Amino acid sequence: MPEVNQEASVQRELRLKLIRTFAGEISIMPVRDKKLFIKTVLSLLSDEEKKQWMLASITYADPKARWAKVKKWMETRFTTNFNQTPRKVVSMALFYFKLDSRMKPKMMKLAQNAKKKIEMRNKAANPK
Repeated sequence: MPEVNQEASVQRELRLKLIRTFAGEISIMPVRDKKLFIKTVLSLLSDEEKKQWMLASITYADPKARWAKVKKWMETRFTTNFNQTPRKVVSMALFYFKLDSRMKPKMMKLAQNAKKKIEMRNKAANPK
């Protein structure tokens, strides 16, 4: 059984080496050829795979974009029910977005900031 795992590990390393080689080659191509490469890849993917690929591309290009949807969702939760705790909203977000529980500290920070933002917005709208 360990032989199978070792073989799979070797195959994975070979694939990663091949991917790095492709990435290096693509990075030095002229822009026109890069566009042709992307067009070719997209033509070979299903619609669902295209969506996943494009989402991943956008996420890697701009990591903040990954969390924009989550932040907006949290702000909506606090807008509709300000009495919810950040911990409760984080639990709901982890479930709703199907995120790994290891993301909880990052999500907690996002929730706290979202609640502060809504609190400030409410104070500005209703000065005493």
